[in-house]
Amino acid sequence: MPTMTERGINALRQGRRAEARALLRQSIAQNPDDVRAWLWLSGAVDSVEERLRCLLKVLEIDPDNTLAAKGLAKLVLSGQVYIQPLRPTEQAKRRLQERPGAEAERELFHIRPSIIPFIVAVIVVSAWASLSLWVSVKLFDNEVMKSLFGFFILLAAVALYWRIGIALLRALFARYTLTTKYLKVKTGILSHRQKTIPIHKIQDVSVQQPFMLRPFGIGHVIVESAGGQGEIKLRALSDCQKRSQQILWAVEKFG
Repeated sequence: MPTMTERGINALRQGRRAEARALLRQSIAQNPDDVRAWLWLSGAVDSVEERLRCLLKVLEIDPDNTLAAKGLAKLVLSGQVYIQPLRPTEQAKRRLQERPGAEAERELFHIRPSIIPFIVAVIVVSAWASLSLWVSVKLFDNEVMKSLFGFFILLAAVALYWRIGIALLRALFARYTLTTKYLKVKTGILSHRQKTIPIHKIQDVSVQQPFMLRPFGIGHVIVESAGGQGEIKLRALSDCQKRSQQILWAVEKFG
């Protein structure tokens, strides 16, 4: 079930600003340190003063929040507000000091992409190639045209199979790990690469489910984070809705 903050974010994305403000304020009333709620509320309020208050609150809770810093910089550069240089409050300093040793790091999940999307892709390409070859037989009377058309269909099918095979190899070597401190994304076939996102820098989590994968509960989980990481996609996850909820829960619990 979506949290109050998620419902507010969804309402804002759909243009229902008044509803979004109400939901995000309710969420903040329940948890005054909810960084995501304050950040999204800054985009839902009507006045510059309210937006400034929201952004300053985000930076008070999380002094390293890049999105809030950018929003504040835009207000300052536009001449709408003038502020004194920000200094971390005692509360923010205490949070930063306590965070590293607050709790031993625990693993919440360690998973790999599902191979079902690749099986579906092979079936779709095979069906398309077979149908195209059958159409060529019915469409062309000239044997040369049939041969040329069939050759191009087979060439296209081989190219698609090649791409599916490469994507499958990448998926087999990919690993996604969520702990109480970090989200780790490991990829690479010959050389391993790992991206590590601190839990407290995750700003939003959403799910993409292609039509053909919905019956299998498979989709892509998209994680938006502050800092240089930007957006990261966890591809082809089984129980993708459950995984996105686990990430959101970890952010609210340990972020």
